[in-house]
Amino acid sequence: MLHLKLRGEQHMQKNSNNLLLKIGSSINDLRPSEQKIAQYVVHNYQDVIYQTVSELASNSGVSEASVMRFVKTLGFKGFQYFKLSLANIPDNNDGAMQSLLQDDSAFSVKTNIRNNIITSINDTATVLEDDSLNKAVNFILKAKQIFLVGVGSSGIIARLLSYKLLRIGIISKYISDSHLQTMHSSLLDKRSLLIGISHSGSTIDTVDALRIAYEGGAKTICITDHIKSPIVKYSNVLLCTYAREDPLGVSQGTSSASQIYVIETLLACLYNNVKEHANLARKKTAESVLKKMY
Repeated sequence: MLHLKLRGEQHMQKNSNNLLLKIGSSINDLRPSEQKIAQYVVHNYQDVIYQTVSELASNSGVSEASVMRFVKTLGFKGFQYFKLSLANIPDNNDGAMQSLLQDDSAFSVKTNIRNNIITSINDTATVLEDDSLNKAVNFILKAKQIFLVGVGSSGIIARLLSYKLLRIGIISKYISDSHLQTMHSSLLDKRSLLIGISHSGSTIDTVDALRIAYEGGAKTICITDHIKSPIVKYSNVLLCTYAREDPLGVSQGTSSASQIYVIETLLACLYNNVKEHANLARKKTAESVLKKMY
């Protein structure tokens, strides 16, 4: 089994290396806009794996449609498949996770993980704008109904935010099912608020939910790592994180940690606006579960 796995990994890496050669050798046969993308990818492929379609388009000086056309010309089903192939190029696998494996002692691993998480939180604190936080607080306090959406690890953070809002007396609902997300979004109006969490900002289900709510007149807030991503187009407020993770690497928790930092900051700002109400809610919710503990 190990032999087969290694052969598979070697085959994938070979195909990834061939991808750069394929791009370079076919560049003269591409459209002018696609040539710009090819030039950028060849020279910056290690950065492209962390970028969205919008970011690659902006950095290459072309439209998003040109980027999608480019990846399909190369034979990929979509942009994410293209990025995964780039991410498997050996140089990209020598990133943060490989640095952890140079010394696999428990002390070294825990120290490196801690340092990476601290860096992501510090970077997030730098890009998280005060005005955006204040606007988000205002939206939450004025909303008649609040819904939250997100999938995968971002969905876990959305559920956590919903729970923490409840503890300070703000009732909201986290929706995990993608069909229910769009159905709820279709019924939201100007009195409603939808909060979407997506590290990439390109998760189709989350983006669609915000788009439907936004176009229906509801207020929307997004928490994302990418300011040039589809989700931002349908958000009244952007709460930005900064935690870059290799899509093929083993997660070190930096994206989740930065999202948690954002929601804890948001909750603290909310608490400062409704202290009396929040303290009463915390007391009531704590007492409600006393009999459920030994």
